[in-house]
This record gives sequence, structure tokens and C-alpha cells, in this order.
Amino acid sequence: MCSDSEKNMSAFADQNHAPNLTCVRLEYKAKVYHLYTYRLKIINILCEKMHNY
Repeated sequence: MCSDSEKNMSAFADQNHAPNLTCVRLEYKAKVYHLYTYRLKIINILCEKMHNY
């Protein structure tokens, strides 16, 4: 069984090292947005090449 000080230390460690769910969601949205804009850039480049061909 854990003492109170051990429980407090483990809760403190979890709080500092575990990612915040909001941060995880924002990071995921940023990655999705990055992939979306990257794909749009590739599509635009391909369309320009087709029109110039």
C-alpha cells in the first residue's frame, strides 16, 4: 500500500509527464491540417504541369 507522500508524488509525476488531452487533440488537428495543405499543394503543382504540357 502506498503512503500519502508516495501517492502525491505519483500524481505529481503523472501530471507533469502525461500529455494533456487538449494538447494531443490540437497536435492531431495540426498534423491533419498539414497533410491536407500538403496534398493541396501537390494537386496544384500537378494541375499546373498538366496545363503547361
